[in-house]
Amino acid sequence: MTSVSEIMEKAKRWSVVRLTTVAGDGKRREMACLPLRRFFAFLSNIDASRVKPAIREKLEMYQAECDEVLWRYWSGEDEQLAQDERLRRIVREELANFTPPSKASKAVTSEEKAAIKADILAGAGTKATARKYNRAVSTVMVHTKTERATRNEQLSLWGGTT
Repeated sequence: MTSVSEIMEKAKRWSVVRLTTVAGDGKRREMACLPLRRFFAFLSNIDASRVKPAIREKLEMYQAECDEVLWRYWSGEDEQLAQDERLRRIVREELANFTPPSKASKAVTSEEKAAIKADILAGAGTKATARKYNRAVSTVMVHTKTERATRNEQLSLWGGTT
């Protein structure tokens, strides 16, 4: 791989410290130690042609991934991806609550009004009721204002939440 002398040539770049240790055979050996925060960048600078063939492919994959991550960071692509994801989430939420104009334009029959009111009094949610009757949430809210108030009063009498 890389010898201690090669690492020491760039000691300042890698914040390398030279240590002398006693090996298992009792001999003193020199080691180069670099901080963990520098280690990952160090790996990306190793010449892949100088490593064992068994690990060469993994090293090359690691280096390619490092290149990609650095590119995304410095080009602002990560920031753009995060912003795009936030926009996609907002659009998904808006689409989930979207009611096509045809639902709102259709007149509500008296039978439908009674059924909607009954569902709300029974505790059905506004969104679920709107989906059930293929209506806009605003339409259900207009026709159930009194019923929701009545239901909330009933719940508060029994110690429930509104």
